[in-house]
Amino acid sequence: MSNDLLDADQGKRLANLLGMMGSSHDGEALNAARLADRLVRARGLTWHEVINALAAAPEIGGAQQLARTILRDHSSVLDEREAHFVQSMTRWHGVPSEKQRRWLDNIAARYRGTAV
Repeated sequence: MSNDLLDADQGKRLANLLGMMGSSHDGEALNAARLADRLVRARGLTWHEVINALAAAPEIGGAQQLARTILRDHSSVLDEREAHFVQSMTRWHGVPSEKQRRWLDNIAARYRGTAV
């Protein structure tokens, strides 16, 4: 989710609350829905804005998956700076910045086809 809408902690909290809405306990599901709505509205947002931002955002887990693939296939050829960056991206929970995504893509392209 875009940083200008919800920060990483708020996005994680919202995702957890939305997951709880599937609870078989009606009271728990209703409470989760109300808390999620409160979180969105406290930021001055509408659900329409949140859903549109998600639809427009790049795949959030894509950077994590690409970083894991790079580490799995090419960790022995990464220099220290690349290795540190790629490792940090495996734990990244938000949408990477354009600069981060470009660097990750460049690393992947440089080692593509050279599995070690």
